[in-house]
Amino acid sequence: TTPGTGARYHPLTPTRLHDTRPNTPLGSGETRQLPMLVGPNNTPTGRSVIVIGNLTATGATRTTHLTIGPDPTGLTATSNLNVTSAETRANAVLSPTDPASNWHIRNNTGTIHTLIDTTGILA
Repeated sequence: TTPGTGARYHPLTPTRLHDTRPNTPLGSGETRQLPMLVGPNNTPTGRSVIVIGNLTATGATRTTHLTIGPDPTGLTATSNLNVTSAETRANAVLSPTDPASNWHIRNNTGTIHTLIDTTGILA
């Protein structure tokens, strides 16, 4: 690549964009679409970007793993976070969004609550 033409890091004020605790946890094998509101004034960017954030899982009913990615049908078996039953654990996550600025998160087994805080984007 030509110097200066690659993606640049844009820090964001840490913002909680997703929290299932007041609502329904992710179910076994469930995939959810998560809008990544990382554009100006907390809006979607309207294009694919790489979002950097923190994924936290809590209240798992079984040992499970969570996977995040841009394509709900192409989420791999490679996990972003592994959690044992009743454990709370967090991990840094870096993943592209789909063209509409969404992430998709999949829970493998049991039910689990998830939280996502964003800290920056590469665009």
